[in-house]
Amino acid sequence: MVIDTGYVVYNPSNPSDKYFFDKTVGSSGSRDVNISNMENRLELKTFGRFPYVYYPGKTDYVVFELSTVFIPDEYSGKTARKQIDEFKALIKKRIPLVVENGQGQQIKCDVQIVGEKSPQLYTLKDFEYIELTIKCTQIDS
Repeated sequence: MVIDTGYVVYNPSNPSDKYFFDKTVGSSGSRDVNISNMENRLELKTFGRFPYVYYPGKTDYVVFELSTVFIPDEYSGKTARKQIDEFKALIKKRIPLVVENGQGQQIKCDVQIVGEKSPQLYTLKDFEYIELTIKCTQIDS
């Protein structure tokens, strides 16, 4: 049994317009998503054997990167480039987006495009694809 545990990114005011991030076609490396917990934690090295650890603030949020491959959509007729351009326009609005994982966990995030890869050689329109990597930073619970 295969369970799809990809991620979905969407605007909460328009949840029907979704972008799926699962990194399958053209993937290099692991498909794992590493989530870093950014909390305000300090370690002070002392003359003793163990450090002194304390938490001076209330900072506690997560940061992670997602990747996917956009391909032409046969239902809407949109090319991979058109889909990427629409996603970039959504990001440029500077509104919090919802990132939802396969288990139903939702996180409001600021989304930033980290990288975009296209085929280096000429490809036919039917085989056009663009791999996109985004960075998600939690901005609300």
